[in-house]
Amino acid sequence: MRLVFAEVEKVGPGARVFDVALQGGTVLESFDIAQRAGGRNRSAIREFSRIGIDRTLTINLTPKSGDTAETLLCGIEVLSER
Repeated sequence: MRLVFAEVEKVGPGARVFDVALQGGTVLESFDIAQRAGGRNRSAIREFSRIGIDRTLTINLTPKSGDTAETLLCGIEVLSER
């Protein structure tokens, strides 16, 4: 599974920090899009394997700190691992 993030607003590092959980398990803690992507309008792609999905994919984004209490996810790619 790939999650795509990009900071599209005029905020810098530290302004949007959040945790990401897949299927109830935290996979990213204190994720800062602007810091990880290297600036605004650049993407940060994180890849995860062995995420068990039966019928429903559950993604939770939990705000941690920063100027905005909003989280942001720009894309999801789910691939079979057969």
